[in-house]
Amino acid sequence: MVKEKRLGIAILAIALAAVLLFTACAPRPIVKEKTAQFGWIMPLTGGGASVCQVIVLGGADYIRYFNEQEAIPGVRIELLWRDSALQVALFQSHYERLVEHGIPLIIFMEAPGPLALKERFVRDEVVTFSAVGHHEVTYPGFAWYYAITQTVPEQAAVLLEYFMENWEEERPPKVRLCADRYRVGV
Repeated sequence: MVKEKRLGIAILAIALAAVLLFTACAPRPIVKEKTAQFGWIMPLTGGGASVCQVIVLGGADYIRYFNEQEAIPGVRIELLWRDSALQVALFQSHYERLVEHGIPLIIFMEAPGPLALKERFVRDEVVTFSAVGHHEVTYPGFAWYYAITQTVPEQAAVLLEYFMENWEEERPPKVRLCADRYRVGV
């Protein structure tokens, strides 16, 4: 009876080893890698280029890292950046080409182009993210357009509220907001 048990265990062990060997050697299913593309329109030449060039290089580095780390298994991200040189006609041309290419998401970092195309975002059903808050588009809410920064009036309100709460000098504060939104004088 002990010999029969040993024989049964030996057969079971061989069968288990064979199953493990065959499943380990079986070809893996081929997973086709998908590419997710998005557009990025910004002035890389002309006015505003010095700021945007650094941003697009940082974005490209992050996307490269994202793809190397396989953050989304089987999906590769591709950035299609376009230089608008802060020209509305060039912005519109790039936008139209990206839409024709089937890009569902476009990010931009400038004011004139998106304001000229706000009705097109709805018609084309293209999700747009702006790194420049436009109160003309943000309020009232506008479909397909999302500001990822605060608008200039919102920035001014926060700044003025800060001065009202923290100003300790006898004279009233003098505040100057410049057109480029990045310089504040007191």
